[in-house]
Amino acid sequence: MMPLNYEDWRYVPEHYKEQLWNHIQYKYEIPIQCQKHVRQQISGIWRAFKKELKKETIKKYGCLENSQPDDRVPADQWRDLVAIWTSAKKKAISEKNKDNRKLQVMNHSSGRMSYARVGEKLSKEHPTGKWPGRVKVFLTTHKKKGTNQPTDERSGIVMAKMKQKQSELPPELRDNSDEEDNIYREACGEEGHGRVRGIGLGVSPKDMELTKTDLAVKRKLKDAKDMLTLEFEKKMEAQLAERERKWQEEMKAQQESTQAEMKAQQESTQAMMAMLNTMKSEMDRLTQASIKGNSQSSAQLGED
Repeated sequence: MMPLNYEDWRYVPEHYKEQLWNHIQYKYEIPIQCQKHVRQQISGIWRAFKKELKKETIKKYGCLENSQPDDRVPADQWRDLVAIWTSAKKKAISEKNKDNRKLQVMNHSSGRMSYARVGEKLSKEHPTGKWPGRVKVFLTTHKKKGTNQPTDERSGIVMAKMKQKQSELPPELRDNSDEEDNIYREACGEEGHGRVRGIGLGVSPKDMELTKTDLAVKRKLKDAKDMLTLEFEKKMEAQLAERERKWQEEMKAQQESTQAEMKAQQESTQAMMAMLNTMKSEMDRLTQASIKGNSQSSAQLGED
């Protein structure tokens, strides 16, 4: 039903894709909302079949030029397919893809299970059913089976960076999706064109609000929020400093007032003590004078 003699899935005429979608809907109950995802799955299967077909042909005939049509492919499509495979343009793309494959230094351990299915599994294990996020999916899918060891050196470096960035966030922001996206991009680099890593097939940057425009807006909002937070913190610090200054002044004034009262009380006590001492001295003097006067009177009476 789906022709193979096209260089790229995007060049396959739309009516073929629509026919296949209608056929799938006839056989299975699939919501119309899933059409985009199903088409992307079909494109992956279409490319994978052509890749396997080419590999089998080379293995069987040694080269593509001397090959015979495969029973699964119409003869006219086979001729076009071989012409595409052997063209200079396709050979250059093939070599470039081989070089790019060698650059892939991170390997996941989820096998045939997609990131979407891994995420679904983790969300079911979460008490609230919350989607785990791309960082959690990465940490889960890039460690060796049954261990906490990374699948390779590069994965280990990225995992360590993600965990470090997570630990630097305050607890209330660790479940924030925007912060998690920032951590993912800082650890793994910016997103490629038209796809989002760590989510699964069918999700685009636009769906996740991760386009360059979205990210620019988010950065501006974050910068504005950080600026407001900084201004608020400075304002609070100034208010606290002013309160501290006033409190210190009040404490100093209170202390000075207390010291003045204590000094006044001390001076009053000293004056009272001085007056008492004066009174005591006067009473002693008067007493002595009285005793002396009485003694003189008694002596005179004796003489008489």
